[in-house]
Amino acid sequence: MTASKIRTAALDCAYLERGSPSGTPVVLVHGFPDDARTWDAVAASLAADGFRTIAPFVRGFGPTRLL
Repeated sequence: MTASKIRTAALDCAYLERGSPSGTPVVLVHGFPDDARTWDAVAASLAADGFRTIAPFVRGFGPTRLL
């Protein structure tokens, strides 16, 4: 698992990524009151099947911050 951030004009968005960069991407979005770690078991299973998972911390959760 890799923790990364991407910056937009208004937001530093943190996300967790698993699997091969060349795998088919799957975006896993959490709801309240969870965070991106909610998807750990699912992301591990999908990555083992060759998918690339991206699980962002939505605004207000984890290290994601408004600028």
